[in-house]
Amino acid sequence: MNRYKIYKMVQYIRNSSFEFEVHEVEENLHEILTLYGFDIELTAEEELLKFELTLLAEQWEFSEVARLVLGENRLTA
Repeated sequence: MNRYKIYKMVQYIRNSSFEFEVHEVEENLHEILTLYGFDIELTAEEELLKFELTLLAEQWEFSEVARLVLGENRLTA
């Protein structure tokens, strides 16, 4: 699983009928993915990515985080 796949799953969740705050998505990513039927185990790298996304979400709007994760736009702090 890579950053793009994780982003797409988070995007799917964010666009669903359930409303989650950004921090809730990143903090509870595995549980939320399980709720949506994604049967996955996060690797250590993916757990780190989840943590990185949480930190980014605290600094920028979700759309900016998404662009950064997808590599479409490099943001500067």
